[in-house]
Amino acid sequence: MVISDLLTIGGSMVIVTIFTEVVKRTIAMSEAQVTRFGPLLAIVLGIATSVGAALATASDIPAAALTGLLAGAGASGIYSFTKMTR
Repeated sequence: MVISDLLTIGGSMVIVTIFTEVVKRTIAMSEAQVTRFGPLLAIVLGIATSVGAALATASDIPAAALTGLLAGAGASGIYSFTKMTR
């Protein structure tokens, strides 16, 4: 995988989903905290991941921030969808 692949929404969404799950398990968030702060956590991690990749590849930072926002929103939606199907 090339680092510029992180600048796509699909690439970022997978990474953000993984990072969000790692952070939730590391700080042992309760179900109420996950419900309340999970989407915000995913969006912040999405923006940070995409902007970090943009800085590493000298890409457009505002576009990367928007990509990260959308990836974080998508990652939190994927998490909600998987919770409903269990």
